[in-house]
Amino acid sequence: MDEFYFIHQCTALIEEKLNRGKSQSWSQADFKALSSAVYAASQVLISVQTLKRIFGRVKTYRNYTPQLDTRNALARYLGYRNWDNFVTAYPGGLPAKPVPVEPSPEPIPQTPFTRANTPASVDRTVPVTAKMPVKKAAGQWAYPLIAFGAVAGILVLYLSFVRKPAKSPAVYIQTKDTVGLAPMNVQLQYAITGSASDSVAVDFGNHNLEPLDQEKHFLSNTYLLPNLYRMRVLVNGQPQQTKNIHVQSNGWDGIIFAREPGNTSNRIFIRNHENIFRLGDMHLLPPGVLRKSPGLLYVAPRELEQRKLPRKTSWISFRQVKDFDLSGDALVLETRIRNSTKLEGAWCNDAIIQVLGETGTISLHFVSPGCQSEVLLQCSEVEIEGTFHDLSAFAGDFADWKPLRLEVNNKTAGIVLDNRPVYRIPYQRAIGRVKGIIYTFKGCGAVDYVRLYDKQRNLVYGEDFDD
Repeated sequence: MDEFYFIHQCTALIEEKLNRGKSQSWSQADFKALSSAVYAASQVLISVQTLKRIFGRVKTYRNYTPQLDTRNALARYLGYRNWDNFVTAYPGGLPAKPVPVEPSPEPIPQTPFTRANTPASVDRTVPVTAKMPVKKAAGQWAYPLIAFGAVAGILVLYLSFVRKPAKSPAVYIQTKDTVGLAPMNVQLQYAITGSASDSVAVDFGNHNLEPLDQEKHFLSNTYLLPNLYRMRVLVNGQPQQTKNIHVQSNGWDGIIFAREPGNTSNRIFIRNHENIFRLGDMHLLPPGVLRKSPGLLYVAPRELEQRKLPRKTSWISFRQVKDFDLSGDALVLETRIRNSTKLEGAWCNDAIIQVLGETGTISLHFVSPGCQSEVLLQCSEVEIEGTFHDLSAFAGDFADWKPLRLEVNNKTAGIVLDNRPVYRIPYQRAIGRVKGIIYTFKGCGAVDYVRLYDKQRNLVYGEDFDD
């Protein structure tokens, strides 16, 4: 069986795993989803155009065969170690159980071929014979030495030029308008030198990963929600450049995120509110809806009912994203929150408070009793999961108001809940200037007030939500 047979079998299995129907009916979004999924499994970025060639959606020469790195990536997406493992797992054309993916071994360093190290790499053992060879005169060695030198010289040139690896791509990129109100469009002007193929992409920071076409020089992306996004340029899967995209809110913006009705595969991940938008419906709320009760930042359950949204799987986010004249490494945040299971009826009643910094984020996570394994705390480079740490202090009954204080100083974040110190998180990488505050509730949570102080206890920002 030839290589094209196995490529056909591979694409059939990918269609089945991706579960988006036959590839002949796939949209551009489907191919983008596959590109992202393969990248997540293999750290190899395959462009949409290449995937279309592999799946026969773009006309190519007969029996198109992608390069080995691309085939290895597709095999890893299917759970195999590499392409050879995939091929050998097909006795009689039937797939065997994938061999678990193991880390690739470190490459063996290659010694350059030079005249100086040739004797160490060439076997010069003289075979034992009955008669010793007759010693030749000096002149008799001239022609063999000249021939050997010529061959060695050609080999050195071959290794130096013909076999020289392609130069890694270099990306030159310019970004305009990195600060603005949501919704906001960001435009990139770029140029790529060197060998690019499928190895250069932009991660816009909002779950949009776009390969960069070497023949093109322009790309744009639209950000719908206020946030501080970290756009990254990836070369061979590794970040080479990072730029902040500060999409600001118009005061306090409110958004409801809801699970798509009838989609059982659509899970909502509490540890990343971006995923909630990506996987579900989004409802932007006008400012008046946010304050039905005097002095509260709040969306009443009836607002969900009017939109026919389920209480148990809906999330509500309040966002104030702007430049705060304050360091995230020396601040005090005081607030008071409520999220009642009895009144709003959501499971676990997650309450997440984020402080967005120029170079790092602080994220506090509170849940109802029994759900503490779901807690995820973040402070710059430090992440602490309730699955592996005792974070029971962050599980409690929030049916009544709970005052909360976050104190950050000397590269340590201290959390005080209900006037009781509950946790301290040391960190190393600076948070940077504060660029936003986000509250996210599962269910109809409420915020009574929010105040930010600098390290001298001067009030920098305060809001009581009184109209």
